[in-house]
Amino acid sequence: MVLARLDLLEVGLTTQVSATRAIGNGILASPADTASRLSRRVNALDLEKKRGEDTLDVVHQVAELKACVHGAVGSMGAAQDWEAAAIHVSRANKVPEEIVKGSFANDSVREKCLQGCRRFL
Repeated sequence: MVLARLDLLEVGLTTQVSATRAIGNGILASPADTASRLSRRVNALDLEKKRGEDTLDVVHQVAELKACVHGAVGSMGAAQDWEAAAIHVSRANKVPEEIVKGSFANDSVREKCLQGCRRFL
């Protein structure tokens, strides 16, 4: 008799456990999907932020290169301040080679360099 009641209780509990799991999975599925989508979007934003920071770094380095070229050309002009020109060239040498040889630096700095060099020709 006791065993029969325990068997009935086990069947009832098994049914309730299954129903509870189904409800739990249904309730948690939507937040899990939302969290997954949110995580993908956050990762995409992080990637875009890094790309933006990398681009800004290149822009700053090209601006530094351009300022150095302008300073060196100006120092070698009428002032003929060779020490100042050497300092500008030294600063320009600190800009990474891949930045100096890049198309953005080429387009941004080349014209300034040509304008300055024309004064000596």
